[in-house]
Amino acid sequence: MELTQIGNWIEAGLWGVIALWFAIAVYRSPVNATRVRCAIAAAAFAAFGVSDLIESQTGAWWRPWWLLLLKAACIAVFVALWWDRARMVKASTQARRSAAVSTGRSSATDDRTG
Repeated sequence: MELTQIGNWIEAGLWGVIALWFAIAVYRSPVNATRVRCAIAAAAFAAFGVSDLIESQTGAWWRPWWLLLLKAACIAVFVALWWDRARMVKASTQARRSAAVSTGRSSATDDRTG
């Protein structure tokens, strides 16, 4: 057994744990949109873990050709989910700032300070 095989198995286990975490989040989240994103993330991380198991047998991440496509697709999903999350955080931050301005509060002003 080679070190690269062991490394791929460890990576596959890590991606599997992350997939499980997202799968649990699907059932724990009260928001449907978040559930969908968590389900997509769980599937993508599970597929990425499977790709590492396949890689441990083939010895290369680009052989067979479809393994490279699978890995690229998983990474594209990860990037898309990250991008969507960043967009949501930015929109949420802007909404809070707008609400603070409309109520006469700013981040520098706090009612508790008197």
